[in-house]
Amino acid sequence: ERVLWCAVQAILSAAPTAKLCIYARRSSGEPAAILGRASERFGILELDGSRISFVFLATEKLLDAETFPRLTLLGQSLGSMVVGLEALWRGGCPDVFFDTMGYAFTYPLAWAAGATVASYTHYPT
Repeated sequence: ERVLWCAVQAILSAAPTAKLCIYARRSSGEPAAILGRASERFGILELDGSRISFVFLATEKLLDAETFPRLTLLGQSLGSMVVGLEALWRGGCPDVFFDTMGYAFTYPLAWAAGATVASYTHYPT
């Protein structure tokens, strides 16, 4: 999670006109609370909330291991494709699709939609 917020801070600092879209789970809370936690937890300042939008994903349940009691990794990987499609549909195609969660099955979708794909992942699917 720290990598995400460091990347957000770096992009906002380097590109003064950049606007970011973060795909999130509804359980993450409201945008102001999310930004506040990032600032407190990681000491990251200068997160301009007016340049960051959040898209809360309705299909997030497809990312949970409990949804797939059998063939869990396969289910989550295929489920991530559905979630990725929702994200691209609802949030629009970004210039850069930066993944910090490890949902590699979403990369071809983002690439096909015209985004440059970047990733920093500890535990890929």
